[in-house]
Amino acid sequence: MVSSELLKEFGFEEEVREILSTTTTGGEHDKTGFPKAVKTHRMSLEAYDMSLEEPYFWILDQMREGFPIIDKVEDAFAASENSAFFGVTQQKLGAQQDKISQFLATTGKMVKELFQMIREMRIIDERLGYYKDSDAQKSKPVYERGRSAEITLKGLFVDLVQGGGKSAASVYGMARELEFLTLPDLFFDAPPFKNVQELEAHVKNLKKDFNENVLRVLMRHLRQFMQWKNSTFNEHKNRKRFMLNYLEQHFQIVNMYLTWVKPYLRHVQKLTLKSSNMGSPDLISAFEGSMLDVEILCRKRVAVGKSGANGVVVATFNYRTRPELKVV
Repeated sequence: MVSSELLKEFGFEEEVREILSTTTTGGEHDKTGFPKAVKTHRMSLEAYDMSLEEPYFWILDQMREGFPIIDKVEDAFAASENSAFFGVTQQKLGAQQDKISQFLATTGKMVKELFQMIREMRIIDERLGYYKDSDAQKSKPVYERGRSAEITLKGLFVDLVQGGGKSAASVYGMARELEFLTLPDLFFDAPPFKNVQELEAHVKNLKKDFNENVLRVLMRHLRQFMQWKNSTFNEHKNRKRFMLNYLEQHFQIVNMYLTWVKPYLRHVQKLTLKSSNMGSPDLISAFEGSMLDVEILCRKRVAVGKSGANGVVVATFNYRTRPELKVV
């Protein structure tokens, strides 16, 4: 609200008495909210060969002498469709929109890749869980070690490395093609081994019950699996660390593109024509013409008793331009 001292300073004593009387008696003015303007001035000026900036900046400089805080409330324009101003503006607007489309398309592509990377991280964590559970069993005696995680890893080894049942060199393929029927059972029943010595000792203990040819093939497959498990365990740990760093980098790049696109979005909003003025009768599509709306809020803090108030002046500028053909 405008303070009474400020109004008296500008010579509005009658209006001050009216405001104070209506406020104390519960009239139309309130102590909060946006009060009605005490004074409203409207100036209409039509001048030829005068820059639009001249009256605006003159008033702005005058306001700055008494009001240290000035906020721009509105800054909008409109132009008729066949005017040169419209064509130039739309060219600038199109360039900004093309940049926005490029940035948003790139950002959308990278966000889509983020979901794939997160899915890959989940698969890596799932595999590492099997490896860690199998590795934790090595602290127990050989034949007391759990085999669930080891069996799962052996299934992945047979399917992904050996080619599953379709490959004649796999555990299932040799059982089918070469009639090593007990080979799959012996392969999957073997416990996790710390080293090669434990593996060989386990196979030697089976010599009394099984054919030596089967055990020879069993040792081959167990040794391959043991080497594959140790190598892929380290590979998965390194890949997880790499994926975490790459995921962070990917996310930072997405934030960078979003930071770049924000100014272009603001520019597009500024270059967009004011729709209410486009329907104004002062703006005809076939004519050369434009309309500009500018509004500023000038205020300063003044002391009123023990508290303070804001002295406010709202200045609204409505420009309408008309072209003129000159022949020199």
